[in-house]
Amino acid sequence: MKNKTSGHELHHEIFGSVLDRSEMAPFLLLKSQDYTSSLNQATRMMGNRGFDTFGTDELQESEKIRAQKYIAQVFKYFSFSMLPFIRGQLALLRALHSRNYDLYRDCLKAVDDMDSTLNSPQFREIIEEDPRHLFLLASSGKYERVFYGYRGQNMNIPKDWQQTACSILKMAHLIKSIEEDSQDINDYAQLGLFLDMQGQNLDDLYHYNWNNPDHLPESEAAQRAFVKISTFFHKLQESLTAG
Repeated sequence: MKNKTSGHELHHEIFGSVLDRSEMAPFLLLKSQDYTSSLNQATRMMGNRGFDTFGTDELQESEKIRAQKYIAQVFKYFSFSMLPFIRGQLALLRALHSRNYDLYRDCLKAVDDMDSTLNSPQFREIIEEDPRHLFLLASSGKYERVFYGYRGQNMNIPKDWQQTACSILKMAHLIKSIEEDSQDINDYAQLGLFLDMQGQNLDDLYHYNWNNPDHLPESEAAQRAFVKISTFFHKLQESLTAG
C-alpha cells in the first residue's frame, strides 16, 4: 500500500487546517480522543482563521463574542432570507402540478426539516455556548469522539446536526471574508486619499518615505492601511540587494 503524499491533502480555508482530500476530514482533529482535546484543536482552527488565541488552547472571551456575531448573522440569513426564498420558489413550482410535483413536495419537506434543525433549542444551545463547537459539530461525521466527555456524557451527534453545522460554518466563513475584504478596500481607499492630498504619486509608492513620513493619517482606517503597506514595502526593501 502506497503512503499518502501531499497530493492527497489540501488546506481548507473554512476549517483553517489541512484536510484529507478524499474525506475532507481536518487533520488537526486526527489525534483527538475526547471533548477536551478536540476543543483545544478547534481553538487552533480558529487561530488559523484569524481569531486571537495568544498561542494558548483557550479562545479569548472577546473573540468568542466576535465569532458569535458572525454566527448570528448566518442564522438571520438562513431563517429570514434564504429558506423563505427557497420555500416560496418551490411552492410556486409545486402549484404547477407538473410531473415533478412529488419532487417539489419532498424538497419543501427537506426545507422544513432544515428550518427545524436550525431552530432546535438543543442545537442552538451547543453553538451559542462556544463557537468552537461549530467546528466539532461539522467534524463529527468523521470524528465521533469530539463530544465524548461533554458535560460528563459521551454525546453522539445526529447527522442532520453535523450537516447543518457544516452549512453554518461555510456561510460564517463567507460573511467574515466579505466583511474583511470590504474593510480592507475602505482602508486602502482612505490611505490613497490621504497620500493624494500629500501630493504623493500613487503610481510610485515604493519611493515614499514609509519609515519617516512628513505626516501621518488621522483616520483609523487610513492608519490601518498605512501599517500594512509600510510593512510590505519595508520587507520588500530588505529583500533587495544592491546589484
